[in-house]
Amino acid sequence: MRYGRGPGAGRPDAAALDARGYGESEGDPNAFGWGATADIDGAVTYLESRPDVEAGIGGLGLSVGGEQMLEAAAENGDLQAVVSEGAGERSIRETLVFGPAASLTIPHQAVLTTAVAVFSGDEPPPALDDAASGIAPGATFLIYGEQGQPGEELNVEYFDAAKEPKELWEVPGAGHTGGLDTQPEEYERRVTSFFERHLLDRQARASAP
Repeated sequence: MRYGRGPGAGRPDAAALDARGYGESEGDPNAFGWGATADIDGAVTYLESRPDVEAGIGGLGLSVGGEQMLEAAAENGDLQAVVSEGAGERSIRETLVFGPAASLTIPHQAVLTTAVAVFSGDEPPPALDDAASGIAPGATFLIYGEQGQPGEELNVEYFDAAKEPKELWEVPGAGHTGGLDTQPEEYERRVTSFFERHLLDRQARASAP
């Protein structure tokens, strides 16, 4: 994990986490992201140990990383606000969220899920609609591209399952995880505002006499 500081007053900026088996992290990677919430928990624990982290902890993840953030926030109350962009399907559990419309793809997804479980040694993680529903009172911001890859439309279902506070944004003209490239100013405004409201403002209210 790489920890950086923001400009100006020397306030903390962000921590960038390499998933297991990627970048500088050790371990065996899982392309579907199963089992990675333990790594996010470790990053949260590290940030909590730093005296310069005062305003709460949030997370932003793209694609598989966005799926991991939803699961981690549902299980770790210290992760108080998460932005997930481009979440989709990671096992048959999400396929079933489609309902009858997914009947033709269920056999394929069942085989794929079983294969990933056998070869990785990891159990399939919770369905993402269940994860989204468990994040409150933490805040959830779901982002997906208008022209994203198949499965991203499930973000509407994840949003419906989530409890307040929550936000949803379909980025016009964006492909998979292309929100920042397609709408850079609006993306920055929305994400920054989300974290300010649910981390900085919450910390200020808690500190008020």
